[in-house]
Amino acid sequence: VAAVSLVIVGASFLGVRMNNRQPAESISDVQPIEEEDASLSSPSFPSLLVPNTRTTSPSLRSSDKDSIQPQSSPIPMPSLSGQQTAPVPQWYDNTPQPTIKVPSLLPPLSPTTYKPNPPSPNPSRTSPAPISILPVQNSDSEGTQILYHPGDLTVHESGLLLSTGLTARIIARTNQTVAYQRNGDTVTPTSTSTIPFHQRPDFGATFPSPDGGWIYVSNSEMPKSGEGGVGAITFDSVGNIVDYQMVLTGTIMNCGGGKTPWNTWISCEEIMLNGTGGGKIYQVDPTGTREAEITSVGLGGGRFESFTYDVRDPDFPHFYASEDRKKGALRRFTPHRTNWDNDPWEMLHGTGDIEFLMLYPIDQNSGYFAWTYDQNAAKLNARENYPECEGIEVNNGLLYMVAKKLKILFIIDLDSGFYQTHTTSHGAFDGSPDQVATILKHSTSQQKTVSDSSMLYFTEEGGSRPGIHARNKLGQYFTVLEAEEYGKDETTGLSFSPSGHHLYFAIQAKGVLFEVTRIDGLPFGGQTLNIKYHNTDPNE
Repeated sequence: VAAVSLVIVGASFLGVRMNNRQPAESISDVQPIEEEDASLSSPSFPSLLVPNTRTTSPSLRSSDKDSIQPQSSPIPMPSLSGQQTAPVPQWYDNTPQPTIKVPSLLPPLSPTTYKPNPPSPNPSRTSPAPISILPVQNSDSEGTQILYHPGDLTVHESGLLLSTGLTARIIARTNQTVAYQRNGDTVTPTSTSTIPFHQRPDFGATFPSPDGGWIYVSNSEMPKSGEGGVGAITFDSVGNIVDYQMVLTGTIMNCGGGKTPWNTWISCEEIMLNGTGGGKIYQVDPTGTREAEITSVGLGGGRFESFTYDVRDPDFPHFYASEDRKKGALRRFTPHRTNWDNDPWEMLHGTGDIEFLMLYPIDQNSGYFAWTYDQNAAKLNARENYPECEGIEVNNGLLYMVAKKLKILFIIDLDSGFYQTHTTSHGAFDGSPDQVATILKHSTSQQKTVSDSSMLYFTEEGGSRPGIHARNKLGQYFTVLEAEEYGKDETTGLSFSPSGHHLYFAIQAKGVLFEVTRIDGLPFGGQTLNIKYHNTDPNE
């Protein structure tokens, strides 16, 4: 199936590009839930070959970039069944780095100066600093009365049971056109979209638009070849829906993904083909102006779930992708060339190195980790230590990763080389307030006076009344809302508008997209994390 053999063993490879919105190749026998062979002696893993140039495949794109090899040196790692230790990139020095200038199709993120933060020669874990807890206030700093009380479920609206102080509306339904609005008028829309809202909405995110509005993108996790994709709803500056379009089509099982630092969307295909991951990872322009492309991050294929990044060192940015299968090793892509000042989009489509995560437990709740080019070894390691990895996200040098079958949240300190684990069986973090505080301490100063500013919001997988949940710095768990009239389903696509005033989420199987706001007019001060609450009711 390939014209050129480019094995990823510390070597460069050619990126492939999708110049149209057709699937990379015709997949007639997709098995979304089939698992790969579990044999230890002969593990199955995707081909590392570049697809040929048949008309059903994306064209092979030659790169004019030099094949730059990152510095590497062997570091001590435990042996794994006689496997030789693969080279691992050196930690970088602490030289001050320049501020990144990020050109974007959309307004860039707030200017940030990124500096590397290498580990100490002998890293050790220290006890977290005492947590400062702000008292719940009845008004914000400007005197606005706070009416939102998370966890106090009293409001029945749009088939939901909402916390006091919230209101909700349905903004899209599967197989129905999306109603456009004028001046907030949702009763008599000015017009509707020319196409119906997509089926099985999954992971989503919001992006600011140049006119002061925003765009909400949503994956379509359709299991038939060519029926997946990404839909995008555009809002004006006051929240009216003004457009709906598909910005990626012709794909399959678009499940998770993530945002890039330059405000584009990454959409991951979560499919199995004859026991092998056949999915691809796409970069998508939320505005639909630029054609979606297959990235180099997913070279070789996989049952991909989520995407995140660590760009604190702009010279050596890292992009991560997870795989939702038993031997789905977390991968890290490091591009050979950066394009911060020109076209950062290109970083994900050129040459680079792909490494895989190896975890080495010290005890039941902690261990250390390393990166290897040996995908075979990493697959076996993933099966033993972090099978079926779902959501991943990097926050302030910590990589959060969920293994859904184990119902474990891994918190990986990218700088120290160590990790810790917590269960997700009881609403995430197992009531560990110090870990929640680590995520929430970077809230903006404007949010700190709002009563829910110390809330971490997340969705629920499974259950007869799936909902949106949250935890605060004290480790207290809240049910923000429940889908009381939609039966057993899954909440997906959780995201806030750029200002924080609008919360979006979907009921996947029923195909209903909601917008939730606070009646006091204040923003949701919390944050979201790409993890899920795993229902533990034996009757579910």
